[in-house]
Amino acid sequence: MLDRHIKPFLTVPVLLIMFLYLFAPGNINAETLLQENGDTAEEIYKEDINKNGNVNIVDVVALLLRGKADPEDPVADYTDDGECDILDVTAIMQNIMGGNLSPLEKFMVTGRVVQNGQGLAELAVRIGGDGFHIGLRTDSLGVFQVTDLPDGKYQVWCIKSAYNYTFSPEYSQVIINGDSVIVPDIKATLAVYTLSGSILENGVGLADVTVSVQGIGVDTSVVTDSNGNYSLEGLLDANYSITPQMENYTFDPVSFTVRIWGESVVASDIEAIPAGPSPPELHTISGIVFCAVQPLSNVEVILMGDRNGSTIT
Repeated sequence: MLDRHIKPFLTVPVLLIMFLYLFAPGNINAETLLQENGDTAEEIYKEDINKNGNVNIVDVVALLLRGKADPEDPVADYTDDGECDILDVTAIMQNIMGGNLSPLEKFMVTGRVVQNGQGLAELAVRIGGDGFHIGLRTDSLGVFQVTDLPDGKYQVWCIKSAYNYTFSPEYSQVIINGDSVIVPDIKATLAVYTLSGSILENGVGLADVTVSVQGIGVDTSVVTDSNGNYSLEGLLDANYSITPQMENYTFDPVSFTVRIWGESVVASDIEAIPAGPSPPELHTISGIVFCAVQPLSNVEVILMGDRNGSTIT
């Protein structure tokens, strides 16, 4: 009965050595311990795996090594690491040899994620240990907690990629040693960035150009300095359109879009092109040529000055 429950990595010699060690004269007699604590043994191990009418060390080994058909059964995965393997056998054997037939004690890890002292809700938090991690989210007060963790070393961290925040510390080290742990507050800071660039005329910075910047929640403008540089701070991850404007100039490009994603951005240079002088305003000169009181026709009238011209009445 026992053989068909044993996993491939545990051979007969391994089990034999384990049994010899447990029942060696210098060690605590595991079978005696189980007999003296029969009620506890029945409660923990639950069943007579090998059907011999007794709950003893053979049933313990069989129970730990069998496939874990019932995910709610806390005995097969004794170390609660998601696997039913030799680690579970070792842990429960150590408990038996120490006279302790109780399940491993479990504890809680709890903490908060805050911004300026206020809890941040719905932030993704991870708690990781040896080969596993647990994902959860903060509640409305910024609190997170995980229960049923055994003694061990763990790390706690917040997921960065989905939020405009940086976190301090980036990772919190947690050691559970016989008691629950409260993690010191994790401080979140809104991650903001700078958009900057230059506007040049024939390779030389052009001052006093108005640069409009538009994006989600942003509709503002800045003016280039004496070196033709502009800069706008406090921007979140997003797309932003940039449009330069100045009288008597056109620009290449006329407008363009940049994306800020996790770091500040220096935009490509913008070329300023003088538009040239405006055409002169034109006017009309008119009159009548008279002889006595009679208008005269076919008279040539000549205009002389900055511009010359002539016309016939």
